[in-house]
This record gives sequence, structure tokens and C-alpha cells, in this order.
Amino acid sequence: MKVTSYSIFGYSGRNGNYWAYIPSLLRLHSLLFPDYKLVLYHDDSLYHMAYGQVLKRLNQDRWMDLHNMGKNEMLCKSMLWRCKAIWDYPKAEAVFFRDLDSCPTYRERCANEFFVNSQYSVHGINDNKAHSIPLMGGLWGCKPEQYMKLTGHRYWEQFVSLQVNQDFNIHGTDQLFLRDNVLDRVKGKILVHKEMSIVDLPEIDEDLKTKDREFMPYMGAAGYKRADAIDYCNGKDTEFINYLKSVESGFGIEAKTHKYIKLDDG
Repeated sequence: MKVTSYSIFGYSGRNGNYWAYIPSLLRLHSLLFPDYKLVLYHDDSLYHMAYGQVLKRLNQDRWMDLHNMGKNEMLCKSMLWRCKAIWDYPKAEAVFFRDLDSCPTYRERCANEFFVNSQYSVHGINDNKAHSIPLMGGLWGCKPEQYMKLTGHRYWEQFVSLQVNQDFNIHGTDQLFLRDNVLDRVKGKILVHKEMSIVDLPEIDEDLKTKDREFMPYMGAAGYKRADAIDYCNGKDTEFINYLKSVESGFGIEAKTHKYIKLDDG
């Protein structure tokens, strides 16, 4: 089993915008990562959001895993929730930590598979020249058992209690946290992809492979053409996409125009 892990919290301001990307994320992930488990760590805001109803149904029907982390903490402390997958899925071949507003791509899948089949224990992606640090908060991953052995981080509570010399409410502190508490411990065991060689994965639709840069110019970009992505995915006659459209319809949700709508907002 391989895992893609996300976190979401809050429903106002910048945090609220992430909700708008979940419908396209679910669709693209099902097409590009059909053999990966999708996991979402969240706060109580999920129970007050219109799309939260859809996510609860997907969790109930075992299409994804939801983990309620309770009260929303400081910005970058809550971003670290997605890392809890290391300890929740310790037998996974690999776990990957991603941003909700970043479009899943075929290049990412290729990089992931290269890492899974390598001798490395930790994975980073620098697909943009502006990304110059090995462990970006939403572009890293690891093999759980090897990670715990290398770092000595045997428990989630131990990991999340580690310190960093910056306020967790400052954007980017999660990456400083990884630099200060993880990077030195995994030296020699980290693979950082800077240029991806595209390989052939026959289980992925050929036309989806050519959409790689159409939705998003580079991996880790914040925001993409989510409506175009939904249109493309909705044209695929797959069990999951047909199921998801049915669930959304049942809750009166239009995926393309959906934003961060609270239940009490109508």
C-alpha cells in the first residue's frame, strides 16, 4: 500500500480556499494514483462544510480515510498533521505529503514510483527553480519503517513535540521544522528529484499523461485550473468518478462551482 496524505483546517480566509480544490483533487487522484490510499487529516471544520458531507460518505464507503485531529492548532502545526500518516500507516511502502491546492500530475506519479523502487528512505521534489530546499512541506515523502529507524521518531507525539526556532503561525515554518528535525538525520538516504524522466506507466490513461503541464506548470504550484480538471475527469467512465458525481448530486453540490460553503450558509 502507498499513501497520499493531506491536511485541512479552518473555513475562512486562505484556509477556506483549500476546500474549493477537493472535488478536482479527488478525481485526479483516482485517475493518477488508483492504487494509493487517499488520507485527509482535518479539524472540526469538516463537519460544518457542505463538502464535508461528501467526504464523510467517501470515508464511510472506504474510498478514503478521514482522521479528525480535533481543534485547529497554529497554521504550520496543523500542516504537520498530514505527517501523522507515517505512524498511522507504518507498514505502507511509502507515504507522500501533499498540498490540497496543488494539482496531482503524471510527473509526480513517475517520481513517486522511482522513489518506491529505490534504496532511498526519504523523498523530496524540487520541480520549480524557486524550490531550493530538499524537504518542501507539501512535496516530500518517506518509507515509514525506514524513516522511524533513521530519525528515532518512533511516535507521532514525539515528532510533533519537536521544536523549531520560529512561530508556527508564520507560513513556511513547517519546512524549517523539517530542516531542523529531519534533514540531518536522513542524510545519504534522501532522494531529491529535480528533473523527472517520464516513464511509461501503462495503468494510466495515455491522454492524461499529456495533460501534465496543462493544468499546472510545475509540481507544488499553488492553485490550478480546477474547473478544467473536473471537466476532463468527469468525461472518464470510471467506478469512482461515477460514484463521486452521484454522491455530490445527492447533497446538491456542483463540483465546478463549489467553494468553501458552510452548511449554515445554504
